[in-house]
Amino acid sequence: HDPRQHAPMPKLLSHGGWCPCHRRAEDGVIPAEFSMTETPSEEYEQRTEWNVRDSDATVIFTMRKSKSNNERKIALNDRRVPLQGGTLLTKQLANQQKKPCLSISKQDF
Repeated sequence: HDPRQHAPMPKLLSHGGWCPCHRRAEDGVIPAEFSMTETPSEEYEQRTEWNVRDSDATVIFTMRKSKSNNERKIALNDRRVPLQGGTLLTKQLANQQKKPCLSISKQDF
């Protein structure tokens, strides 16, 4: 985990949600300053499902560039990089649970 990747959490900003057991993150451990509740599982899928379930709505921010030729073709037609992995799961869970879900890509700006 590189602490420089996380901006300090302003004290007045209300936040929360679920994180994997042991505050597991792809880049290390989620700092204690973030008010998160651990799920029983270390799996990201449970965290994602519970966050979608408990939210009023979800916003997905896609910042990465397309890598494959197929992704580039789709991005040119759609102006967006296709969702995959955890972001795709988030969108699917929101749809299944009939929750509002907005996907914003850097190509939108």
